[in-house]
Amino acid sequence: MKPTIVDDKEFPYLLLDNFFEKEELNGIWKEVMYLFNNNHFFKSSDDKKSGHDNDKPLALNSRCYPDKVLNSSQIQQTFLFNSIRKIQNKDFHRLVEKTFKNSNYALYKTFLGLNRSNLVINHYNNDEEYKEHFDQFQFSMITWLHEEPKNYDGGNFILTKNNTKIESLNNRCILFPGFYYHKVEPVKFNKDKNIKGRFSINRFFYTVYE
Repeated sequence: MKPTIVDDKEFPYLLLDNFFEKEELNGIWKEVMYLFNNNHFFKSSDDKKSGHDNDKPLALNSRCYPDKVLNSSQIQQTFLFNSIRKIQNKDFHRLVEKTFKNSNYALYKTFLGLNRSNLVINHYNNDEEYKEHFDQFQFSMITWLHEEPKNYDGGNFILTKNNTKIESLNNRCILFPGFYYHKVEPVKFNKDKNIKGRFSINRFFYTVYE
């Protein structure tokens, strides 16, 4: 895992290349393909949890909620869900602290207080995008996946308020506060008709007070 701390005073974020180890990545890719090939993805526009503006969908892609498909025993064995352990340690927390230490907001301390998360897998086909929106969660973590070599253009992630474009490289991950406005550029397939497209593993973090 190769971290890059972007210490922007207004919009800091943490970028992690090679986020998953080889075994994790292979396992996760197989799990994503299982869900995809068995038609467990549906149009994001039909999901009330996705972004809408005046009842018009902002997410023009498809998605899957693995916890709605897999049973509890399967979930316990998946790479997808067990990958949460990668961020539940002091080394990762130090990276988060360094990333947000100069922010005017208590972002690092907020991150430490998170105790719940949701997992969603997004898929982008040709010409699909996610228009400008924000997430209704305290923190968002997105990991991008695609076949190598990359066989599409576009699909880059953009923090819209400071026009920061981040290339959606395979196995690259970004952690940022959910209230940042952001979008995904339209994906443009190359001539190969066998392209699987652009996937992202989205984990949304929040706090529940008991």
